[in-house]
Amino acid sequence: MNRSDPFGAAERRRDLGIERAVDHADRVRAEWSGRAVEFLRSWAPGRPPFLAEQFGETAAQIVGHPPDARAWGAIMRSAAAEGYIRRVGYAAALSRNLSPKSLWEAL
Repeated sequence: MNRSDPFGAAERRRDLGIERAVDHADRVRAEWSGRAVEFLRSWAPGRPPFLAEQFGETAAQIVGHPPDARAWGAIMRSAAAEGYIRRVGYAAALSRNLSPKSLWEAL
């Protein structure tokens, strides 16, 4: 059995879920994702490494909660692709029963 097939399928499911979540958030709240990325750009500099859930707690007060929390993943990915943040490791996430999640820092 080729191990890359199950992992590739899991990646596609993950990416599709994130894409659907952010698209839904933008339909419910116009420009939600753009406002969330802009807030991240101002919030992250000078902070110690952080989890998406830590950012989301504050950001939700400014840009609102997305209908699906997976939309925060799209914000982190977008900000990383644009060079605002980078993944620096993993840390236990309270929102996921201490499962390891990406740890981010501003560039």
